[in-house]
Amino acid sequence: MLTAKEEEILKLEAARIIAQNKLNAVNLEMGNAIRAQFFSIDTQLREQYKSQYEPLEAEIKNILDQIKTAAGA
Repeated sequence: MLTAKEEEILKLEAARIIAQNKLNAVNLEMGNAIRAQFFSIDTQLREQYKSQYEPLEAEIKNILDQIKTAAGA
């Protein structure tokens, strides 16, 4: 048999677990929304800066190919 105090503690603990599970669900939903927004922003900025970073990436690749060729010669 549980005492009234033990019963009250168990009820409070059960309520805390239920509230924690609800909070976890909200946090998960917020995290998903943040990731979706980040992906949207990332896509937009990559498109905006594409003309600047693509030539630099190509230049770096070309230099690395030249280094590889020079090292192999």
